Amino acid sequence: MLIKVVIKNFLSIKDEQTIKINKDVTSIIGKNESGKSTLLKAINKLNGNSILRTEKNVSLKDEECYITGFFYITKEELKKINKKNEQETNYSFYKLPEEYEGLYFSKKVNDTNSTYFNLYYMDQDKKLIVIDSSIFTNRIKKEVKNILKEEKTEQVNTLNKEIDKLNEQQIKERISMLTLSEETKQKITALSAEIKKNGWIELLPKYKFISFNSFSDVLKDNVLFSELDSNQQAKNILSIAKIDIEKLGKAFDEDDEQELEDMQTKYIDIVSKKFKEIFQQTDENFKLKTRFGTSKKEIIFLTQDKTSGNNSINLSQRSDGFKWYLSLYLTLYDYLNKIDEETNYILLLDEPNLYLHPGAQNNLLYNVFYKEFSDVQIIYTTHSPYMINTDNSFSIRIIEKDQQTKIFNSSREYAEKSKKLKDVDTLSPLLTALELHISNSITINTQDIIVAVEGIQDVYILKAMIHKNKLEKNYKNIKFISGMSAEKVPFMFSYLYGMGYNTYCLVDNDKSGRKVAEIITNSDKSDELANRIITYDLVSPSDQDFLLENLFSKKDKKEYIEPKSTVLYKKIYDDIDHIDFEKETLDNFTVFLEELYKYISK
Repeated sequence: MLIKVVIKNFLSIKDEQTIKINKDVTSIIGKNESGKSTLLKAINKLNGNSILRTEKNVSLKDEECYITGFFYITKEELKKINKKNEQETNYSFYKLPEEYEGLYFSKKVNDTNSTYFNLYYMDQDKKLIVIDSSIFTNRIKKEVKNILKEEKTEQVNTLNKEIDKLNEQQIKERISMLTLSEETKQKITALSAEIKKNGWIELLPKYKFISFNSFSDVLKDNVLFSELDSNQQAKNILSIAKIDIEKLGKAFDEDDEQELEDMQTKYIDIVSKKFKEIFQQTDENFKLKTRFGTSKKEIIFLTQDKTSGNNSINLSQRSDGFKWYLSLYLTLYDYLNKIDEETNYILLLDEPNLYLHPGAQNNLLYNVFYKEFSDVQIIYTTHSPYMINTDNSFSIRIIEKDQQTKIFNSSREYAEKSKKLKDVDTLSPLLTALELHISNSITINTQDIIVAVEGIQDVYILKAMIHKNKLEKNYKNIKFISGMSAEKVPFMFSYLYGMGYNTYCLVDNDKSGRKVAEIITNSDKSDELANRIITYDLVSPSDQDFLLENLFSKKDKKEYIEPKSTVLYKKIYDDIDHIDFEKETLDNFTVFLEELYKYISK
């Protein structure tokens, strides 16, 4: 399992940045051009591709660069790996250490076209400690000495004296030069055959990263044969059709129209059972047809279904959603069809919701990602609130760019470390998702009193303070619902009030809050609905602006809610039992909440 990736000097990432990876789904949010796609490109390098000079940060072309993935192997997985190794070899030189609760390894790529591996264990302080790979070489040395113990030649004596200073390759070379008895030579030859430079690396679990970019990886109507190597979807279509690429290339080169015609008569039943489960709108008659154009040496893709009959339809005439799902399926073909059972797949998806309506996005997240793809790790970028799992906020990573791209592994870390909080821009998918989640999850009874507030920030603070002041009993049947902004509160209020619910508005006494009252009452202060509009200066009405934040003491306001951020307000809600507010703050909220209860329950 991939647990984190460390990146330095890659495109917009300058200083070393670390992204933690969830065991199932990891969601990356951030503004356009913040570096979300860059992050996926960096992770994809762990397939073993070196970093190109053009991929270094523009101001750090001559500086060090690297991308390192850290993986976890459970104790159970270790035992299986070692058991298989013992069955396949005579000497278990490269058996992975099992004395730890689990093992970690890293895979590092850089700009020198080199890949480096390291083994780690975790100590009591939760730190990863490097395991010296010499443990494997020492096993080889021990076995060599054991085999040669009966040989009393000068060559063997010299080797025994020097062996502790030799590496694997040097040992292999030296023992191949020894003059030995036939029996010993056979043993040494068998041993030598199993010595491989860093042979322990071959025992590590294999990972393949599959990248899909919704902006560029959607299958087009035609693909030039010369560009086939860079088009995984087209290659997979030919693979499914059992069309040999070399044979196809030869037919193109020789203008062998008869051979090409024989190939293109193959209809490809591309929609497997797995694909039909994912894209449920596909009918049973769907086929993908290929044609080979000799003039441009191109592969042309056409579709047929029950609506087209015997006629063919260009891919470009299909819906964007269909093309996206088809292209995604083709990209993931080897994973979905279990082509390689020994490989662990990690999916990297850039804006996977791009062509899907909200319902389809939600289905993609919960039914496809969490269910259909439950055996792989998925890392994806998004701007959409419908692609955020609000029940698992720990799956969210936040990307922000100032002078460089920075990665925050939780909304709390973002709140604590980011100097420029931008709720509306960077966090908007998360905030909107939380709003939708809270609004959709509230069950309203006819006996309830509904209070529409401006935003989710108000909900967090009010619920936290009701708990802090032990007023849950009074507020048992009072529900606070976010209007998502002051401008939208009138619509929320009018909907709930119009449905017959006992509904009130609670807003700041400022320009926006006063606008709410104007809209609801049509500026008629004598309107009976005016009595259902409450402001936070309820206890001591004022002509001056008065906000929810004014109920905090100056010290608490500065310490806990500046700058104004939903993330910080959520932190108050989460940690309310451990926060020691000043008496002034507690008294203000106690009086306000008691008066609010009296007002709306009379």
